[in-house]
Amino acid sequence: MCRTFLILFSKLDAPALLPTQGGFHEITQLYNLIAADKTRYIELLDKSPKYQYMFLRPRGWGKSTFLQTLTDYYDKAKKDCFDDIFGDLYIGKHPTSDRNSLLVLRFDFSSVSGTSTPNTMREQFDLMINDELKRFLEENQAFLGGLKLELVDNSDGTNSLVEVLVSRRMFHRVFAY
Repeated sequence: MCRTFLILFSKLDAPALLPTQGGFHEITQLYNLIAADKTRYIELLDKSPKYQYMFLRPRGWGKSTFLQTLTDYYDKAKKDCFDDIFGDLYIGKHPTSDRNSLLVLRFDFSSVSGTSTPNTMREQFDLMINDELKRFLEENQAFLGGLKLELVDNSDGTNSLVEVLVSRRMFHRVFAY
């Protein structure tokens, strides 16, 4: 396996750092960071006939950062930022046809406590789903042709998800994670 290491955005007067935490976008904004450019894997994923993968690696091995990289790469709403984010990286120099072609719907289930009562878990789940759907509708208004925030049923996240994605016949490719 070939690994390419690079120093992103280097300044000569500061020592080089290794990444510790943070999403992909935050990492690309740091100076003197030693990091591996894994963006070539986006090209490999795009060439794959089935784009269904499960990332099973221990905590701290970059799963969230890689998903954030995919989000920044595919998100239509970030098309104007593409060169700023990816310009110096492999995928910035070798973009695929799917670059900035998807609407991105992301769910962070870490806000749903597994130790609370079933009713509290349901409330947290509904809140998380609805907050993400509102963000999704706001950020993608230009592509969704007038889908309104009123589609979100504040009392039922599952119903909101069905209403936004199915009932309104959304004819866009969506990257959901």
